Amino acid sequence: MLVRVTDNRLDIAALTEAIRRGDPPAFEKFYDLYCDRLYHFLLALTRGHEEISRDVLQTVMIKAASKFPASTTEGELWSWLAKVTRNALIDHMRQLLRRGRAANIRLDDVPELAIEPSADSWQMTWLDSAIESLEPDDQQLLRAFYLERRSYSELAGFLGKTPKAVESKLARIRQELRSLLQRRSHDE
Repeated sequence: MLVRVTDNRLDIAALTEAIRRGDPPAFEKFYDLYCDRLYHFLLALTRGHEEISRDVLQTVMIKAASKFPASTTEGELWSWLAKVTRNALIDHMRQLLRRGRAANIRLDDVPELAIEPSADSWQMTWLDSAIESLEPDDQQLLRAFYLERRSYSELAGFLGKTPKAVESKLARIRQELRSLLQRRSHDE
């Protein structure tokens, strides 16, 4: 399998096509790229329930292996993965509740995802696309702060900056995203 990398970007179309053909190395590449990201996404959705996140991640990977879509951009792929992940989490929580195994889970820990995000799905696609257009370091900082829930202090230590510098950097990234989304909104 040959998946091209240009300008430090993976050829998503080639990767998804190879996975659809059943190419094991392509799926391994996908797994390496998205497993941690999906796990952190699940941790955010479940408010830190590691066991549930691991269980649902397994389900998502199995579904991804069997029903992989043809995607041309990372934003399209992530939108599909996020939708599959949310739906798998909803199904998992319903099963736990039906079996009476959710006794140790507070009701306010169950994410409010039962409503299909159809009306807002275009906004999520726009946001994914805007995030994809950011510099890789900025994308990583957003993920670390919002999905991995790392503190300013923790990020500052990792980046060798002050917590205030990290806070300012995140504010600039949010402003850039806001501008990108406003431009897109005006163009539509």
